[in-house]
Amino acid sequence: MSGYEKMLVFTTTPVWGYIFIKFMDQIYKRKYRDVCYYFVWFLFCAISIYFKKFRIPWLNSLVIWLLLTLIGAYFYKKNYSFIIYNTFFLIFMIFIEILPTVIISTIKFVNINDILTNDIINLLMGISESLTGLLLYNFIAKLLLKQRIEKINLFQSIIAILYIFF
Repeated sequence: MSGYEKMLVFTTTPVWGYIFIKFMDQIYKRKYRDVCYYFVWFLFCAISIYFKKFRIPWLNSLVIWLLLTLIGAYFYKKNYSFIIYNTFFLIFMIFIEILPTVIISTIKFVNINDILTNDIINLLMGISESLTGLLLYNFIAKLLLKQRIEKINLFQSIIAILYIFF
């Protein structure tokens, strides 16, 4: 891994770990005290960073899905559809990571490999994807729970989606 890739992994993985924990907090009820969830966050980050070094996207997605499922199963009081919720949230995360690359390559008529090999663009896109995830996880949780979506959340979500493109 290059220096930019390491910086990207070590800055975005903790943010995504935080997003996953906050998402599960909204969907499920916690079983244990707060201190336990700091350990869960650290464990999620450590395992995720370890597997990201192999640079195999499907393996990363599988590991994150397994981590979400195990965290949901052991640390939260869940309902019958927790695997569906976690899978939907993982698809949302993958969508947020893929969409900017596809759009930039289409607008600039550039090969996707050229974008993915440019370290600075990759770093900036990774940071913007994490910020977009921070802005959108609440909206996705409310959609899954079929709660009333307030205007401010809808506006925040639209701004987050537009933010991906810039």
